[in-house]
Amino acid sequence: MFGIDFKGRSFLSNVELSFLRNFSIIVYFISTVSGFIHAQNRTNTLRSDGAWCWFSDPRAIYYKGEKEQIYFGYINSVGDVLLGVKDIETGAVHEFV
Repeated sequence: MFGIDFKGRSFLSNVELSFLRNFSIIVYFISTVSGFIHAQNRTNTLRSDGAWCWFSDPRAIYYKGEKEQIYFGYINSVGDVLLGVKDIETGAVHEFV
């Protein structure tokens, strides 16, 4: 590959030069753009005594009906499975055992 000559000289064909140019452009683009792309780092704590467990995947349901609310399930430090409801308009969070 890359047209290496065994006489100690290297010659690159037009196809190989085109490949190297395109590859360099792609690497440059990816390295430049990846610096601007970040994951969201904002967090909202809905319940201070709520946790995830290996047998209870975190789940949440957003529903906009009469009220705009988020429903979410979690386990507290006592081991109770609870349902939390956050009202988007008021910010109030209610829990149900």
